[in-house]
Amino acid sequence: MHRAKAEEYTEKFKQATNFDPDFYSMSLAPKEIIFFHMQLAQFRQEERYQTVYRELNALVDPQIVRLFAPYVGLNDQHELAARFFDQARDMFYSRITEENMNEPFLRNLIDDVRALIKDLMHQPGHGS
Repeated sequence: MHRAKAEEYTEKFKQATNFDPDFYSMSLAPKEIIFFHMQLAQFRQEERYQTVYRELNALVDPQIVRLFAPYVGLNDQHELAARFFDQARDMFYSRITEENMNEPFLRNLIDDVRALIKDLMHQPGHGS
């Protein structure tokens, strides 16, 4: 069932053209799927959870990173963007609650990651 949902999300993200608003409108529903994935993330030390977590992310992530990279200013650096997105996802799952599972929370989190990337790219020695 969860793989089918991941495949469904992958297809939706393939059709998306912009991170904002597409990512935000597609990422917070249904809540049960988010909480399931959060449990997978929290129990990654168990091999079976880690396997499912990685398999589901491997389906969806390339499509999300395709949108995320230009949104955060890493247009031609998809590998680096994928690493930042992975960190953002970890922060999301460690901070999310039923009460704050909403678009403003997700936007604030992504905005923080975006600002961090911008700050890092403007540090001496990064060609900016």
